[in-house]
Amino acid sequence: MNIAASSALPQPKLLKLGALLKAYAPIIIMAAVLAALMLYPDPAFADAKAKVAENGKKGFDLFLEWAQYAAGAVIIGIGLMTMAGRVELKTFGFAALGCGIVFSAAVIVEYFR
Repeated sequence: MNIAASSALPQPKLLKLGALLKAYAPIIIMAAVLAALMLYPDPAFADAKAKVAENGKKGFDLFLEWAQYAAGAVIIGIGLMTMAGRVELKTFGFAALGCGIVFSAAVIVEYFR
């Protein structure tokens, strides 16, 4: 039998399935682990309402703290770029106004209540 002729034979479907599983194995494993973690009850949250709300508030406060530092860095960076002439003054004003609106949103909402 000629080797060139044997390579033209169709592959069995099982080998094609194995190649597919090999290609998508990391995604399948990651999805299975995430599903198991989401469905597994965490024993630390036995009284769920109080602890989840408390941890959610702590997480939000931590995020807000880092976001404020990031906004400060953005304002400083755009200010320096404006001083160097790489950014227009209007762009700097819009960035500062946007950061001001985003981080004072809670105060604005309370004002209109």
